[in-house]
Amino acid sequence: MDYTANDGVIQSALGIRQLETQLKRELAGKVAELQLVPRERGLVLRGFSASFYGKQLAQQTLMAATNLPLVANEIEVHPRKSRFDELD
Repeated sequence: MDYTANDGVIQSALGIRQLETQLKRELAGKVAELQLVPRERGLVLRGFSASFYGKQLAQQTLMAATNLPLVANEIEVHPRKSRFDELD
């Protein structure tokens, strides 16, 4: 499904929620609490990822799914601690 803007204005909150649902499904848990926030000039990505790969994957997946501009990728990266971190 391709989501578009008309003259730079996002047409429907429902369309944004559908796009958000599609991204969550495609990212398969790589980004927690994923949100698409509509702004006047495009979309902002928000959420949490354990890796920069997940953050970048979310951005690339969004760009492939819509022609709406990505204003900012605000996904926070918080690497998970491994059991080896506790041995120090």
